[in-house]
Amino acid sequence: MTMAVWQWAGIAWLATGLAVVCASRSAGTDGPLSQESILSSIALSAALILGAPFLLLFILGVCFQMLWRGSIPIISRDWWPARAAKFAVPPGPKVMITDWLTKKITVAEAEADNPGISDDRVSLSPEAARPFGFLNRQWEALKAEIKPGDELWSFCSPTESWQQLAGLMGVTLLRDGKVIEVIITEIN
Repeated sequence: MTMAVWQWAGIAWLATGLAVVCASRSAGTDGPLSQESILSSIALSAALILGAPFLLLFILGVCFQMLWRGSIPIISRDWWPARAAKFAVPPGPKVMITDWLTKKITVAEAEADNPGISDDRVSLSPEAARPFGFLNRQWEALKAEIKPGDELWSFCSPTESWQQLAGLMGVTLLRDGKVIEVIITEIN
């Protein structure tokens, strides 16, 4: 009779845990099997049997990611820049389907359509009362990018995307028919 991979994985898991229990027992009198209560010994042994292999797999996973991607997980620090560059994600999307364009607008119309917020959150974030609310910095950066001949358009994804909870609406800056900047103002 042959054993499945999951059975071998289970045996390896338990063997690792038992090895940790035995190693802690031989390390001194404070091992899991030397507790005052039998329930404490059982609970501590079970925790080591189940937890030690998980911790070992987690550490091996982190080491593998560090070697494979060249960056340290959680803090996202590159320790091997040449390797990390291969896995770098390019900055935000600048691609938008031009079929989504709904109306050519001016800066004044865009600011009138996106006036910012006017509720009690303004007391905590006064900049949110400006046009585009919490996206005001992005809006100001987009306005700074505008050159003569550029076009400002509002856009909205098709109805099907909204029905599938993937709808987008916002403002985009076009230069020679190409998307330069996008601000997404609504998403579902």
